[in-house]
Amino acid sequence: MKSFFGPMPNDLLPLAALMASLAVAATLATVAGTSIHLTSSGAYSTKQHIIYIATTTILATIFTAFIASQVRELLLRQIDGGLQGASSIQIAQQTLASYP
Repeated sequence: MKSFFGPMPNDLLPLAALMASLAVAATLATVAGTSIHLTSSGAYSTKQHIIYIATTTILATIFTAFIASQVRELLLRQIDGGLQGASSIQIAQQTLASYP
């Protein structure tokens, strides 16, 4: 029986990063193509404007860090796989060379 809280599959977080980047791209495309009124009573006050910008910046930084870490992990996984394959070939060659 598999536990719900067990270790996550290796491909789950990169898939989540891909979905997050697609969601951000879709949101940006929607915002760029439509007219959005942030408040019904007019422009934001200075305090609301600062909170809006700070929140947007923090969320963008979190998304960017998460996506970048997953891309880095995938690249490292690819390099590790190549190194493991190379070392396996070298071991096989050494083993074959030791037989008369």
